[in-house]
Amino acid sequence: MRVFVRYFARTRELTGRGSEHISLPEGSDIGSLISVIEKKYSLSLKGYPLFFSVNQEYGGPDTKLSDGDEVALLYPPSGG
Repeated sequence: MRVFVRYFARTRELTGRGSEHISLPEGSDIGSLISVIEKKYSLSLKGYPLFFSVNQEYGGPDTKLSDGDEVALLYPPSGG
């Protein structure tokens, strides 16, 4: 299956991309997607305060993905 990944803030800086399609095995979840991204870009996202959105609804690392899903890697908003 293929998912469309959107990178924001720090993840955009780390990957050098705003978005891309990534192929995953059927039945993958966000945690699996993060592992693929970490391997592809030789980086670790552990310790970063990430939020995940699947088709514009918040999800967690165990949220199952389906073919064609849009996944956004978001940083928490900041302000002051």
